[in-house]
Amino acid sequence: MSFAEEASTRGDHDKEFGLAEAAPGWSREQCHDPRIMAILGWMTPVELGFVSWFMREVYSGAGEAVELGCAFGRSTAATLLGMTANQKAAEKKLHVYDLMTFDWYLLQEYRKRPGCEDSGYELGDSFEDCFWVNVEPWRDRVHLCAGDIASCGWSGEPIEYLFVDIMKSWEATRGVIRGFFPFLIPGVSCVVHQDYKHPYSPQIILTMYRLRDYFEPLYTVTGGISSTVAFRCKQKLDRELVDAALSDGLCDLSSYSIGEIDSAFTYSMALVGDDPSEEQDLLKAARVVVYINLLADRPDFLRAASTIPSTHEFVRDRFRDFVEAGDQGAALPPVENGRHSRLFSRAKSRVRRLVRW
Repeated sequence: MSFAEEASTRGDHDKEFGLAEAAPGWSREQCHDPRIMAILGWMTPVELGFVSWFMREVYSGAGEAVELGCAFGRSTAATLLGMTANQKAAEKKLHVYDLMTFDWYLLQEYRKRPGCEDSGYELGDSFEDCFWVNVEPWRDRVHLCAGDIASCGWSGEPIEYLFVDIMKSWEATRGVIRGFFPFLIPGVSCVVHQDYKHPYSPQIILTMYRLRDYFEPLYTVTGGISSTVAFRCKQKLDRELVDAALSDGLCDLSSYSIGEIDSAFTYSMALVGDDPSEEQDLLKAARVVVYINLLADRPDFLRAASTIPSTHEFVRDRFRDFVEAGDQGAALPPVENGRHSRLFSRAKSRVRRLVRW
């Protein structure tokens, strides 16, 4: 039996899921450090507070600390704020990976900043200089790898803390799982998925569900609109096992049955609780994105779309971004480069009808 078949037929689809027991207590502290809040970014004060708290109170120094995706350094600064207050991390650096180049979305957001409208930056330009300015107080604790993770690679050292904010496509998801998961420490390592509840990143929900024998949910960061969920590594994921899972379609949406997709979202919804919330709406939106990708021309899409409250401004705005990015010719995740034109043409009218702007 293949890895995918075993994962999807274990018979635990109807069991109750939730957060792991005996997780170190987190008081939902928020970060309002003006140095950090001044950095362009999308992590909320409670998400920034979580990574800062974790690195200050939980990180033991048993392995390296890695940040995959930092943009202008907001998450980096919050992480380092915690690291520098932790004596166990005194000899450690934060290994930061990012392309460090402006894509369509980052450039638009940057130009909205006061005084940045005529900054001179163009699509594809590097913003590494902006990053270093933003993390200057902690510069000596940063090891920056600017470029694609596949070309940068990892040193092979054990990883205790893995912050992930780049799994925005199936290709990137494959790169993260193959390049970094084999170095996690069972029973110790924490994987922080910043986009777990984000509508554009359902591939995280699906892959972490299929890998649920190897990871247990540790924290779901709530407060405001938060997308972050942290997992603890339970079992060793060596390279041979990872390659087998990838060969069996771990990062191929077509390998997921409708039943497994439904079970994965049931699993994810259990992490945010039963009370109606913005986070539940985000997960429902993520399910719609799965259908846009896989079932754009089938009635199932309309059934999924009906689960989104038409009055929910955040979801509505994100779907507006989704459509506008298609109009601009941008391959916004999780739509792959070779498929976005066809998918947008099929799904755009339905999405427009769904969000009613």
